[in-house]
Amino acid sequence: MEQDFEQAVHWWQKAAEQGHARAQFRLGEAYANGEGVEADLTEAYAWFILARAGGVDVNEILEGLRDQMPPGEIAAAQELALEIQGRIEARKAEQE
Repeated sequence: MEQDFEQAVHWWQKAAEQGHARAQFRLGEAYANGEGVEADLTEAYAWFILARAGGVDVNEILEGLRDQMPPGEIAAAQELALEIQGRIEARKAEQE
């Protein structure tokens, strides 16, 4: 089962980095739950922020994570989301 999650995370990562909101959501879940990757709430929070920007309703999830994370980790997740978004936009610009 773990092998399946590792492979799923591999493909979700590829799709998420191309801006696919549903893949960003699934990647956030994987990091939040430690499925196929080591659990990392900062990474999860960042992917959920990006999924929300893509139209996925994750407000309750983000609220729950905020209750589990110190403010410094939340700020780091927000910075990570901006960094990832920058990479996504740069990749899209290269393809045009």
